[in-house]
Amino acid sequence: MNVTAVTSWGVDCGISEYAGHLQDACRQQDLPVTFHMDSRALDPQAFFHDARPLPDLVWLNYHAGLHSRWTPELVQQVQASVPVVITFHDTYDGEASPNSDRCKALFQIADAFIVHEPVADLDGAILLRQGVPDLEGAYSRNWMDFGGWERPVLGTVGFPFPWKNYDRLAARTEEVGWGLILIAPRATSADIDRWRGLNPWTVVYPDFLSAAEVVGRLAGCTATAFMYECHNTGTSGAIRQGIAARKPVYALAGCRQFRDLLLADQIEEPKSLIRWVEDWNDFRVRLKTDPIVPWDPGIIYLAERDSWRRQAQRYVEIFLSAVRRRDES
Repeated sequence: MNVTAVTSWGVDCGISEYAGHLQDACRQQDLPVTFHMDSRALDPQAFFHDARPLPDLVWLNYHAGLHSRWTPELVQQVQASVPVVITFHDTYDGEASPNSDRCKALFQIADAFIVHEPVADLDGAILLRQGVPDLEGAYSRNWMDFGGWERPVLGTVGFPFPWKNYDRLAARTEEVGWGLILIAPRATSADIDRWRGLNPWTVVYPDFLSAAEVVGRLAGCTATAFMYECHNTGTSGAIRQGIAARKPVYALAGCRQFRDLLLADQIEEPKSLIRWVEDWNDFRVRLKTDPIVPWDPGIIYLAERDSWRRQAQRYVEIFLSAVRRRDES
């Protein structure tokens, strides 16, 4: 099955990474799909003017900003000829915050519509949480190798947007005597100096690292933390790299980008798997009192449950089903 993926590609962004993880997982399992990753097609006119034969299916790896030119009308033109599957990354919960008119229109058109969190106003959308990289920390070093500190080390990863609270992480870890590993692509020298001023036991990686490198460094930490305070659309991909490291994961329960994981903990699981914290004081207390473990069984379970290996299998089922329904119609 030949799939044209309309997605950012070969750039340092989460949407491109998502497509890459899916392609890699399909290849590793020899699943019956071949992707043509087409960043040019983010401009629909490039897609429509390309002379190549039509694929078996078009997959829109949809981000509202990147795919702003892909209107429902243009998607419907494509869907008239081949099945279209959309993964929509910018969802709201559909209750307190309804989804956009464009999102709802695309949902009505698509042969399959994939979301990463429960969505109340898109009845029939396919829930598929963001995948966790299938890496078990094989490249990790012991946290003592990060400068030889005789202290626990906290790690995190993600672009250093203010709402990710890296300043507060640095200050809080220094307060409780922990080191800090920040994998912060595009961090400036001023950022690095400021974080090290707040916590002298800080190592910063300002480059965009591969998933293997990220997971390896995080697996070498005592625990990871994602202390985001935001109401952004969609769900967090960065926290999946913390889960992939299979160490304890701390996260602020109030951040809506973790809503899918929090709901899964509350509804699907017998007990909390992520170490949810209510506020920064709770976080400080937990760092001082929670047991330090070599690996976290609950996080290992999450890593397996949402592994990219499993997600890729489900994607291929969805793609094949969409093609089959078109052939039968």
